[in-house]
Amino acid sequence: MELTVREQDGIHIIRGKGGLDMTGSVELKDLFMDLVHAQADRFIINLGEVSRIDSSGIGTLIFIASTVRRLGLQFVLTETPEQVMWIIEKVRLKGYLPFTENMEKALDKLNRELLPEL
Repeated sequence: MELTVREQDGIHIIRGKGGLDMTGSVELKDLFMDLVHAQADRFIINLGEVSRIDSSGIGTLIFIASTVRRLGLQFVLTETPEQVMWIIEKVRLKGYLPFTENMEKALDKLNRELLPEL
């Protein structure tokens, strides 16, 4: 899996390309943990170019979601291809993992969650 990271407004945007399989899962988990150790606290994982996902990829998304919740961080998945979403729905994780339709909505969601309540 080819992974790239960029930062926008304090949000780390990870874009994956290829398969979120055994090899890609390890790469994504390692990259995510490197960012967490570097004190990153908001993440968008763009799945728009992920062509397939297997059980190790599902496990990695669960790991990321549970780590984010445990550490009080924020993240969202975006631009999830239909075939990847189909697998996520089949294993009943759609309600557990946070999704947005596109990057604009993902950025808006994470920036909105930073605003103090009035």
